[in-house]
Amino acid sequence: MCSDVLPWQCLTRYPGDCGGVKFVDVDFPDLIERKRQTVLGTPALLDMLAGVRHGEGLAKPMVLESEQYVQIGCDLRDLKTLQQGLTAAVGDLGECELIFVAEVSITYMEREGADEVVRWASTVGNGGLPRIAFHGVLDADCAQPSLSFWSKSFRTARATPSRRPC
Repeated sequence: MCSDVLPWQCLTRYPGDCGGVKFVDVDFPDLIERKRQTVLGTPALLDMLAGVRHGEGLAKPMVLESEQYVQIGCDLRDLKTLQQGLTAAVGDLGECELIFVAEVSITYMEREGADEVVRWASTVGNGGLPRIAFHGVLDADCAQPSLSFWSKSFRTARATPSRRPC
């Protein structure tokens, strides 16, 4: 099991642009535990992080925290826990500029849950519009009902899909 690559790619390729940036990885508790073990057991990943803390003493649902990267174990349908975790990780969400990247996580959610995540994500941030990027959703023929739904959701949430909506 690998950790998601986006934080590591950015920290490696664009270190000067990552000052003041904190990557927050959210996944189901059992999956985030595997990711935590991967990071802690991989010196090349662990050495990129400063101030690493894990285990006891972290605000739940965080399982790993550093100056640049945080892991939160949470079901995305549980928006209260998600918000608590993000607040614990970065502080007042109203003071933050946020970019949400959902590679395929919400693709497999029930429609109502996915709608709620998109709606919620469009409301948090520093008063400006949070940036929302959903990858892996619009890869097939736009005639499919589920893709039409996502296209509509992008427009409703004023999100930026990874490919032009149908």
